[in-house]
Formats: sequence, structure tokens, C-alpha cells
Amino acid sequence: MSDTPQLYAIVPLPEPGPAHDALLQEAIAYGGGEECLRKFFACEAAERDLANQQAQTAAVAGRVADIGAHLMDMTEALAVRADKQRRLDAKRKADQERKAQEEAVRAEAASLRDWLDNNPEPKALPDDGELETKQPVDKERYDPEGTEADQGDLPKELEKGAPSPLGSYAPESKDPHQIAQPIAIEEHA
Repeated sequence: MSDTPQLYAIVPLPEPGPAHDALLQEAIAYGGGEECLRKFFACEAAERDLANQQAQTAAVAGRVADIGAHLMDMTEALAVRADKQRRLDAKRKADQERKAQEEAVRAEAASLRDWLDNNPEPKALPDDGELETKQPVDKERYDPEGTEADQGDLPKELEKGAPSPLGSYAPESKDPHQIAQPIAIEEHA
């Protein structure tokens, strides 16, 4: 054999006869175009490899789907734990604030007790031994004229230029052009 590589050609078979028979004897593969190509290029092995690869890909996709589902479950569990922890932290903080307020109230009460212990109420005067009693309010002190009827009226010096009061009566006017106020009449049934 020579060092030149062997070359192959795919050619159509001639009509039946000696050339046809000679080519078939030397042929590696023969048959229809698709069948010949499949045998020549080992398509059957390639199909088996492709089927194996597809099965492996499906198995890997199944594992990836399982891992994704597990990851989602773990994420949900983590979110639930984080929510529970937030609630616990909020409760703990509220408890601490409540305890701090109670402690402040206790401290203030203790401070008041200490102050009261150190500053007792004044004792009775030593001369008569009794405390002073309060008397009723002296009304004349606050109403020196004793005239409660004038309460709310203007002083006489301010009444001279004031308009007539409103109401159901009209005071006597010295002005002839002033119209008298109407008087309200109530009907009782």
C-alpha cells in the first residue's frame, strides 16, 4: 500500500450490468440514499448517542427542577423564620419599653416617698395646738356696694352715648325721630 490516503466517493450505481456488479462487490455500503448515508456515517451510533444525551439531559433537568423546588421550600422557610424573628424582636422591644416605663414609674414613686419622708407635713402651731380653719368667702369684700342689680350694666358716665339695648322692650326716648322697638308677643296654647 502506498502512503497516499484512500479516497472514497459516493456515486449513483449504473444500470444493471458488469459495472454495476463490480461496484457492488467493492462497496462498503449500499442501498437508498438515506440508508446509505446512515450506514456510511454511522448514523445509528449517532442516534444512540443522541438518545443517551437526551436521557442524560432529562435526568439533569429533573435534578435541577428538584433542586429548584428544594431551594424555593428553603427560601419560604427562611422567610417564615425571619417574619417570626421580626415579631419576636418587636415583642421583646415592646416588653423592654414597658419595663422601662414601669421602672420609671417605680423610681418616681420611690423619689416621692423619699421626699415625703424627708419633708413631713407641717405640724400644728405650738401656741394653740390647732390648725387654722378656713372661713366662707366674704361676698361684701368682692361686691363693696352690695348692689347685685347693677351687675353687668355700663357705668352711668358711659351710658350717655350708648345705643339703646336690644330686647323686647323699648326705653322711653326723648328723640321724636327714633322709632320704637317692636315688642315680642308670645302666644300660649
